[in-house]
Amino acid sequence: MNGLRPARWADWRIDLYRYRATYDALVRHRLIAAKATQAEALYTLRQAPAIGAEAAAVAARFAYARPEPAMVAPLRTDLTAIADRLWDRARMQLSVPRHGASNWERGANLDRADIQLNDRTAVESDIADALPRPDAAARLAVIGDPWRTRDMALYDDLGDPTAEPHLVRGPDFDADPQSLVSAIDGVADHYPDQGWRMADLSYAEGLYETPVRLRYTGLERNRRYRLVARWAGRTTPCRCG
Repeated sequence: MNGLRPARWADWRIDLYRYRATYDALVRHRLIAAKATQAEALYTLRQAPAIGAEAAAVAARFAYARPEPAMVAPLRTDLTAIADRLWDRARMQLSVPRHGASNWERGANLDRADIQLNDRTAVESDIADALPRPDAAARLAVIGDPWRTRDMALYDDLGDPTAEPHLVRGPDFDADPQSLVSAIDGVADHYPDQGWRMADLSYAEGLYETPVRLRYTGLERNRRYRLVARWAGRTTPCRCG
């Protein structure tokens, strides 16, 4: 053996980097668009008290139905082509139906390149539940404001480092490199197409029975507050108040 590889194997390792870069670009463009349609849909739903639940629902569904950016389709095509090359050249199984992977959780992430990246399924489920209700107040109670913004709620999306301002993180990395007594962020083994909201797919947790703590300052002394918490489980999100 002279150490030389056949030409068909020459660049499969480079394709690993191409695959990751293309996947990241695809997710980035899809996520930017998904956040924009999510914001538009929720804005219209918050107008439900003024325009009615039916009109708000129509506008929200219209927002969610907006097409993806033009660059998404060619990125998806490139990603699939690279995945097929990796299968052909290195027998990398990035898809269950295309490459015979045993399960998408076993690294077959090509099969999850098109999952939803916003709350469309959950919101449309709420809308479908709300509209048949007999009176306007009941319809409005179900849609439009899951985070109680109209009530001036203090909301933390635990698991999102940019949206958990009240989480007590604990010691810094130098003092607690293994996060033994610090709060950490995790991701649930579910995805939005199953009806989970994006906020329910990530969470804060503590290892070794370390409690998760939140600290609020500047609260009004003479005002009553209610704590509502949701946590991710193996089947559906749980809620307590």
